[in-house]
Amino acid sequence: MTISTISAILIGCLFYIMYRIRRKQNKRLHRLNATKDKLFSIISHDLKSPVAAQRIAVENMLENLDNYDIQLLQKNLHEFQQATEVQLELLQNLLNWARVQTGEIKFRPVSLNISEIITEVAELYHLPAQNKDITFNIDVDKDCIVEADRQMMHTILRNLINNAVKFSHENSEILLQAKCTEKVVTVCVKDYGIGISDENMKRLLAFDENLSTSGTNGEAGSGLGLLITRKMLERNGSNLIINSVEGQGTEAMFSLIVNE
Repeated sequence: MTISTISAILIGCLFYIMYRIRRKQNKRLHRLNATKDKLFSIISHDLKSPVAAQRIAVENMLENLDNYDIQLLQKNLHEFQQATEVQLELLQNLLNWARVQTGEIKFRPVSLNISEIITEVAELYHLPAQNKDITFNIDVDKDCIVEADRQMMHTILRNLINNAVKFSHENSEILLQAKCTEKVVTVCVKDYGIGISDENMKRLLAFDENLSTSGTNGEAGSGLGLLITRKMLERNGSNLIINSVEGQGTEAMFSLIVNE
């Protein structure tokens, strides 16, 4: 083999390596641009809606100060409260997403009782559930001890329970379950609400920039919480499993290894 042949092969290999590197960089840039577009979409659309609702509620209160009755006041304050809760949820998820993307959220596993955390998070959503006459059916085995990140588990369960409340019909039930075996504990959040179509499920898991869903009372939804949940479960050695039938409800599950 001549020197010129060897040189040609080396140059060809070099160009191929450079091509692979550039292709990988372009894919990463495409993902970053898709993420940026999604975040701007949330800020411009989903975050704008609750702000507008707050403004309308305040304007209604100011315009009717002279002949305000208690029922109208309660109605406007309730609308203001709901809009504020949506804002806080979106802002918290935006912050968590940014921290996940930059690697700022550190994985700090500790020994914890997942059953207790489910009960704690359910209590946080007592009022939103009560406003829709939704009851929590809490069916958890005691002392389900796992090795996981406490903050991430709180965020995961908040997102799953929040979605269940958001997409449940009034006067319905949400099942919060934790069942232990010798090796794993399986956590389940199940509602009997509007469910998710197969097409929307694929788009949600793909973080589609054009998908925005609304709850049964018009609550805003971006799918961001679901993506954060999936990412955080992966950090904890688990996967999010979703079973849903449109018009019948949704079941979200994940499993964790029991801490022996």
